[in-house]
Amino acid sequence: MIFLEGIDDHLNQYTLENVLENYIHYLNTEVEISKATVSRYKSAISLLIKWLKENGKIKFFDEITSYDLHTYINKTNEFTGISAKAKTKAVLISAIKNLYKWAINQNIVSSDISRFIQKPKINELLPEILLLEDATKFETSSMERKFSSRDNLITLLFLLRGLKVSELISIDLKNVNLNNSTIVYAGKGGISRTIYLTQKLIMILEKYIPERQAILVRRNKISEPALFISEKRGTRLTQRAIQLIIEEIGQKAKVKTTPNKLRHTCAAMLYNNGNGANISEIAKLLGHKDPYSANKYTKLNKDIKIYPNLYSTNPLELT
Repeated sequence: MIFLEGIDDHLNQYTLENVLENYIHYLNTEVEISKATVSRYKSAISLLIKWLKENGKIKFFDEITSYDLHTYINKTNEFTGISAKAKTKAVLISAIKNLYKWAINQNIVSSDISRFIQKPKINELLPEILLLEDATKFETSSMERKFSSRDNLITLLFLLRGLKVSELISIDLKNVNLNNSTIVYAGKGGISRTIYLTQKLIMILEKYIPERQAILVRRNKISEPALFISEKRGTRLTQRAIQLIIEEIGQKAKVKTTPNKLRHTCAAMLYNNGNGANISEIAKLLGHKDPYSANKYTKLNKDIKIYPNLYSTNPLELT
């Protein structure tokens, strides 16, 4: 059990703030969950705590009742000042349910009062993708940049591999193995994942790596481990820097897009244009544990050893 400071010794109860603090610590250190999700959960529970204290005069976690939770959830509009659409409520309910699941395991409470709460039905939003023509224009534009080898490589790792920005910037040069055509990077939850390189990506890497090295020498940053570096500073590119690169390429190509849209385009093209790419393969490629999460690409279970063949079916590999 996590050591919980701030316990009322007399009543042997846990304060609302203390439970939240330790729960967020648990999510950040022991769970495979994105920082964005942790942030959403923290925000949702913080607003709940504020309301419980102001409206229910509740100080301790075990004083919360199922009635309190239902009342807050049903009046989220009033208390938060935002439109509580189904998706907003779903995030709030997920945060509460996960909090109580953790609290039960930590023996903070003896019963899960969140079990009576039902999640609202959500109409699935289909991902936005680029047409093949626009994706090709975008890639061409990346090759016309000043630092073309770097920016073209970034573009293709989104379009051919479906990486997330956080995964892309985590890659170090030592993780690139041209001999066996692989790159290792930190996926969701910090778990290492391996992807295979096609001949197109290998050719770009062979051009980029010497250029990267020359920049590090000029900037006196020879020990910088990051694969993707700033030309001006010789340091690891940030998430915002990647987003700006994609925005600038898109402006030149007259193609409005984002890193996430490029990632969705990768999955959609593999499903619609690839030869034999099924949902299970695409889910694994994108780092999803549940193959069902990739079903959205059908509206737009093969062994991992076939991945090189899967990747080569992306039509952008042939451009």
